[in-house]
Amino acid sequence: MSTFTDLIESRRSAMNFVEGVKIPQNELEEMFSYARLAPSAHNLQHTNYKVVSDENLKEEIRKAAYGQYKIHSASAVIVVLGDKHAYLKAPEIYGGLKALGAMSQEDYDAEIETINNAYAENDAFQREEFAICMELWLFPACLFF
Repeated sequence: MSTFTDLIESRRSAMNFVEGVKIPQNELEEMFSYARLAPSAHNLQHTNYKVVSDENLKEEIRKAAYGQYKIHSASAVIVVLGDKHAYLKAPEIYGGLKALGAMSQEDYDAEIETINNAYAENDAFQREEFAICMELWLFPACLFF
């Protein structure tokens, strides 16, 4: 528990970054390999990440983000994208469990039905699901590096 507590207690918000510092691509990839392990509703993995380190693209993002200087000074900007149609991958995701015998046909059918009832033709829910994920976990931790 001490590692978790240390992490929480040491977390800080950064308004600006030291310019010229670049995080190597392999370190960014390692960070995202861990971020991908974060749980998601029904294991649908609603998020995709785009790393923007090109200075011109960062300036375009800065304009869209009300001129926030931290976007300019960050080594990279992480654009977090939500997939509102991730629920369509549920049969593939749960099909593996069914094929391995870890999930019965009855449980598989019930899970797919639950997912479809929650997401299909429910645009507001799809957006809210992603927004909650961003607020609680990814957005504060991953937007700027």
